[in-house]
Amino acid sequence: MLKDIARDELCADDIVFENECETCLDLSKMKFSSVRFFKCRLIRCDFSSSRFTNVSFENCDLSNSTFPASFWTGSKIISSKSIGCNFQKSIFRNTLFSESAFTYSNFALTSFTGCTLRESSFKEAVFSEVRQKNTTVIKADFTCADFFKTSLLGMDLSDSLIEGITVSESRFEFRGASMNPFQAVDVAKMLGITVV
Repeated sequence: MLKDIARDELCADDIVFENECETCLDLSKMKFSSVRFFKCRLIRCDFSSSRFTNVSFENCDLSNSTFPASFWTGSKIISSKSIGCNFQKSIFRNTLFSESAFTYSNFALTSFTGCTLRESSFKEAVFSEVRQKNTTVIKADFTCADFFKTSLLGMDLSDSLIEGITVSESRFEFRGASMNPFQAVDVAKMLGITVV
């Protein structure tokens, strides 16, 4: 069904896609509204410049798919595998990332507004030059992630993993972020401060 829509339509409204399995499918510039993807396997698919409004991906595998310059609002990625995905230059508004794996994914130059990143892995993901506002982070794993030139202002990282993250030489990214005492010691070391 998804392949037929990709071939014949520019939009998908009020549809449930369940157990769809596609590889390298071109879904670029599609408009998805009130769509549910459930237990779908969409590997190396192209969602470039697509729009997602009130869309949910649940128990899906989206690994190595590309979403550059996509727009998301009121959407969810839950209990899904999104390893190595490309979300560069995308816009996320009121979107939930929950209990999912985004290892090696690229979020460079994206915008997050009112989003929640909950209990998900972003190990070695790229968040360079991201603009974020009112972003909630709950027990996320950012081990070795790249936050170069991304302000973490207002983000509470205290219950998340931030070991080995990459920031700029000035470390301005940490200004205004909340963290636990152990994280603060690690950041102090990055700043050349010895804590006794």
